[in-house]
Amino acid sequence: MDRGQSTSLAETLKRLNAPMPDFWENEVEMGLENIQVRCAHNDFTEDWIDCRTGRQVAILCRNLQLDGADSVQKKRAAVKERHRDLLPFILAENFCRNKSKVAIVEFAKGVLERETVSASQINDQKFDTIALLFAIYNRQPQDLRLIFHLDKIHKSGFARMALKETVRKPKQSFQAFLQPPNVTKILAAFDKAQGDGRTSELKDVVSHDGRPLVFIRRAEHPDLILRQGKIIHGYRPEWIILDFADNAKTVNISSVSVSIPLEIANRVASSYFGRSCEYENESTITYSKQILRFLKTLVDTETDDLKLVEIVVVNSPLET
Repeated sequence: MDRGQSTSLAETLKRLNAPMPDFWENEVEMGLENIQVRCAHNDFTEDWIDCRTGRQVAILCRNLQLDGADSVQKKRAAVKERHRDLLPFILAENFCRNKSKVAIVEFAKGVLERETVSASQINDQKFDTIALLFAIYNRQPQDLRLIFHLDKIHKSGFARMALKETVRKPKQSFQAFLQPPNVTKILAAFDKAQGDGRTSELKDVVSHDGRPLVFIRRAEHPDLILRQGKIIHGYRPEWIILDFADNAKTVNISSVSVSIPLEIANRVASSYFGRSCEYENESTITYSKQILRFLKTLVDTETDDLKLVEIVVVNSPLET
């Protein structure tokens, strides 16, 4: 986008006290150029409102402090009168696409009022996730960044690792140690040791189900994109998720590469325990007789609730 377009977008977001373009493009990795081109068409906003469900329109009315007691048609008309204030919600709706519905619903139930969650419920099992996201955004726009990270958990496979040796637990808890300044320092030392000019960005440290998760973004592989007939060279970003447990004695690693995430996890553990530490693939011995007994139970048991359909075994992506 040219400078004039970028300034216009930034000014609109600033007027609405919304996150600036860098938040959308860098923090939640959502391109703005195509959205802005579409928004420039005269009928886009009106068509966008017409495509919203009754639940979404009701939440928009609540967010914009409009009368929510009218019919859906009147609510929709009222929202159209506020078309100049809808850009953040248009961006939020685009952000919602391809995001895990489970991640959004779980997060919404934890931060929104029960009334708001119920207003977005379709039936006993389904929710209008766009309506929920409108409410989440209105409550705290920065929460979209957390949803962006939690979404990756629901779409990631993890390799289970455990420390090779038994180590003594320090007086400081791992949760207390795992503060952003400490992790940032470890990543900076790692990048310096690698000497490849790539940077490991600490994007978040969050607690999920009582376990600390570290989200790191790093340049993984040289890549390129085609933009307006020109090639732009760079690196493909890799997201590394470190899911620590048992006071860092075990860690689940989600990544594309193998050695880099493992070395980062080793450095985090070494810094915490104050001695050299290494993780290795966690292995649990399952004896052949146990497997045979399990399969025989499945085959012989006659029940409508449990039927043997298929068994799939996937090897760990990490080196053994």
